[in-house]
Amino acid sequence: MFQEVVEAQGHLIDSHLMERIFDTVVEYNGKFEVEQFSVGKTNAEPSRLRMKVETAGAGDMEQMLSTLIALGCTPVDTGDATLEKVEKDRCAPLDFYSTTNHRTQIRYKAE
Repeated sequence: MFQEVVEAQGHLIDSHLMERIFDTVVEYNGKFEVEQFSVGKTNAEPSRLRMKVETAGAGDMEQMLSTLIALGCTPVDTGDATLEKVEKDRCAPLDFYSTTNHRTQIRYKAE
């Protein structure tokens, strides 16, 4: 079995995101266990969800996580960053991916 823990926060109930998150797990033949859930007490306060997801195959897990991330979920343990040398200054490796050009912290060697 392949397992991951993911978190989500926002207007999960009234936007039907929580329903879509659960449906996604089922769509990929997965199972989920809600570890924590808190409902926002006001319109401005977000709800928070933490759940363990499980699939039988690595491919299903990869596809499921991709869909969950698109819905706003974040894996809890994303692992260490991988460092690569570039061939030229100010150029990124071909498979480099970034969601921002702002200052960002990364984890490397579990630090």
